[in-house]
Amino acid sequence: MTGIEALDGIVDSLKDQHRRQPDTRPTVLRLPWGLAYDLAKLGRAELGDLADKLLSEGASILERQGFRGFKVTIDWKNQYGDVMAT
Repeated sequence: MTGIEALDGIVDSLKDQHRRQPDTRPTVLRLPWGLAYDLAKLGRAELGDLADKLLSEGASILERQGFRGFKVTIDWKNQYGDVMAT
């Protein structure tokens, strides 16, 4: 999966969840580890300084730093699957 496909998948999951639960605002993203690593394929144009940190420190940087205003937990048991937002 490309980085853009990973990012699109995250955005689509958030949109779907918002349609199902319009009154709740998610603050935490639960990402499958494969999807988190696919984000590393994006460059500075899409992710800014986070792109460099993903390459040097790995996907666990998302749990420490967050992603686009969300706290992140990585599902280390699943390579790919649904993005959950709570």
